[in-house]
Amino acid sequence: MKKLSVLILALAILFIAGTKAADAKTKTYYSGDAIYYNDTLYVGSTNSDSLEVFKVENGKMNRILKFKPFNTKTAQYGKFSDVKFNEEDGKLYAYTASEFSFYKYDITSGTETLVNKVTNNYWEWYQRIDKFADNIVTISDKGVKIWDKNLVVIDSLKFKAKNYQYNVRSYNNRFVLTADDKGIYIFDRETRKVIKSMALNYYQDGNHKVYQDPETYNIYAADDYFVKKYDLVGNLLSTFKHSGYQAYDVSGSRDFLYFSNGIGIVKLNKDLKMLSSQKTSEWEGASWAMGLNVLSTVDGDKIVVFNNSNILVLNSNLNKIASFRGDEADVSITREKLYLKLDKNRAAVNSQVYMDAGGFLANEKVLVDFMGKRFMAQTNEQGKITKIMTVPQTSNTLGDVKLTGQESKLTYSVNFEVEK
Repeated sequence: MKKLSVLILALAILFIAGTKAADAKTKTYYSGDAIYYNDTLYVGSTNSDSLEVFKVENGKMNRILKFKPFNTKTAQYGKFSDVKFNEEDGKLYAYTASEFSFYKYDITSGTETLVNKVTNNYWEWYQRIDKFADNIVTISDKGVKIWDKNLVVIDSLKFKAKNYQYNVRSYNNRFVLTADDKGIYIFDRETRKVIKSMALNYYQDGNHKVYQDPETYNIYAADDYFVKKYDLVGNLLSTFKHSGYQAYDVSGSRDFLYFSNGIGIVKLNKDLKMLSSQKTSEWEGASWAMGLNVLSTVDGDKIVVFNNSNILVLNSNLNKIASFRGDEADVSITREKLYLKLDKNRAAVNSQVYMDAGGFLANEKVLVDFMGKRFMAQTNEQGKITKIMTVPQTSNTLGDVKLTGQESKLTYSVNFEVEK
């Protein structure tokens, strides 16, 4: 039976690897965050290197935001590594990170407004963002930093668990859970020590979310053989033997647990009795259920599945409510530094000027302002624009040609003089 399970797993991995190679331009969604804000479900992911925010309404998942961090010194885009939503004083915020910088955006209105940004100078590369009780945390290979809402560090922790960057969770102010391919570890913030460990068994290293019930504090995790339930003392309370596919995340609501195992989602009660399952690998093309977020709403549980080529939202019966299919991965990537060149920087009214610009997004609409005359142009697949323009009638002799990307918000200008 074990050999059969390993064979099935190997075939599944080959299927996904082959699909990714054949469909290389499609984004892979494997993790992210979700929040229920103002009676609306929001989903976020940075798996495409952009921060993408989706709003679920009327059976549809619409992308309302998509952007990357921009380095003004190099005139190039960076990559976001993770996102965590938080509601503060009635507003919706997205915390995210890129390399050594930590960002806080207000996204309440459906547009991004940068509230704060901090950058370290000691080469700590932030890999994940999470939330411990009421505080946002950054997680890196140097440890965990706990921040207040003004992005000031109030505590820091270090762990020895392998791959802990993904597997750090905390549901109160004292105990932190970490996990690797060997087990779960309970870290006490007061003593600064691991006080208990519980065994897990995986075929290989990977990302596996551990869940702790916020009321009973019982701990749940799925390894590649069993879903396991432990108490805080480390006693194994119950198990559920699953199909043997590779397990990923466990998450839960007030009454139920859900876990992802590549081929789909399984629903359990808190005593680990199976209630239902759904094979999501047959939906939306190249699918493989990995990351999982569960939210309790007035309409019952909502399960957000990061399902490889797509993101799914299911109800408590594991029926699909909405989905978003990944699009081309390189749409929001600039291929070169921003530039704007004119064949002449001085000409008379009605003369023709040749413009060559680049460094914008592929197929992006760009507002061109030529000495006060405005019109819209569009870049090609390489983010370039070439255009012949006519010098407009103007009372000014000195001005500029200015380009502004409508999606990227990138802007670049060069001086221009009108001959009289």
